[in-house]
Amino acid sequence: MRDVEVTDEDEAQRWRRRAADATALVSQTRAALRATVEGRYYNPRRFLPHNRRHKTFDGYREVIDALERVAHQTASLTRTLYQWPQDETGTDRDGFLRDYADLLEALADITDRFSAIDEEHLTDQAEELCEAAKTAQDKRARLVERTEDTSLPLGDPSRPYGILLAEATRLTEEAQHSCDSLRHATASSSTASGGGSDS
Repeated sequence: MRDVEVTDEDEAQRWRRRAADATALVSQTRAALRATVEGRYYNPRRFLPHNRRHKTFDGYREVIDALERVAHQTASLTRTLYQWPQDETGTDRDGFLRDYADLLEALADITDRFSAIDEEHLTDQAEELCEAAKTAQDKRARLVERTEDTSLPLGDPSRPYGILLAEATRLTEEAQHSCDSLRHATASSSTASGGGSDS
C-alpha cells in the first residue's frame, strides 16, 4: 500500500484535478481577454476624448502566460508526489515534506489572491501579490537550505528530492514573474490614465 501521508490517492487526484481546472481557467481567461481587446475596436466610446488613451493589455497577456506555465508545473509536481517511492522514509524525508508543504501553502496563497483580483483595486492587489511572492521565495530558500543540510540524495534522478526542488524553483520564479508582470501592467495603466488611484 502507498504511504498515505505522502501519496494518498484521493488527495493526489484532487491536486491533479486542481491543476487541470487551472489550465482550463487560464484558457477561459485568455479567451475573455481576447474578446475584451477585440471589443474595444467596436465600442464607439473609444472615440470620446476621455477614452482615447491606448491600452495594449500586454501586461495581462504576460500574466496569463505565466499562470499557464504554473498550471503545467503544478501538474508535473503532483505527478512526482503521486509516484513517491514506497521506500522513502525517515526524519530527513519528513522535514523535507513539511518544508515543501509550507512552500506549497505560500504558493496556494498567491493563486487564491489571483482568483480574487478586482480591477478597481489592482494597484493595491499587485503590491500584496508581490509581498506574497516574496514570502514564497523565502520559504523556497529555507527549503533548499535545510535540504542541503541533510543526507537526502538530491543528485539522484531516480529519487524525488532533486526533481521536487527543481519544480519548487520553477514555480516560485513563475509566481514572482506573474506578480511582477501584474504590478508593471497596473503601473503602466495608471501612468496612461494620468493617475495612480485604484478608484
